[in-house]
Amino acid sequence: MNGRIINIPSEQYKNWHKQASQQLIGVDKIDGVCEIQIEFFMPDKRKADLTNKAESILDLLVDVGIIKDDSWKYVPSLFLRFNCVDKENPRAEIWVRTQENKETNEQ
Repeated sequence: MNGRIINIPSEQYKNWHKQASQQLIGVDKIDGVCEIQIEFFMPDKRKADLTNKAESILDLLVDVGIIKDDSWKYVPSLFLRFNCVDKENPRAEIWVRTQENKETNEQ
């Protein structure tokens, strides 16, 4: 459309987003700067891009209002880690830590 790229989420992504949003009901909101750590437990040994998976999780955290934004101003520290293959319970474990006393540099 008019030379713009349009990203249309898959049904699988939409279902994941809805289910994950429900799991996050009642989680405390963070208004300021935070550090996020995500550990991935994959269903198998297939090649996977952690940064793409993390982007979906960050977008979800913004969509449900847990974090204000996923830009560097609000998330200056992001740690991604492949933990192991867990065929029985593939998942991502997420830690969000506030950084109340740290300021980001505006440049």
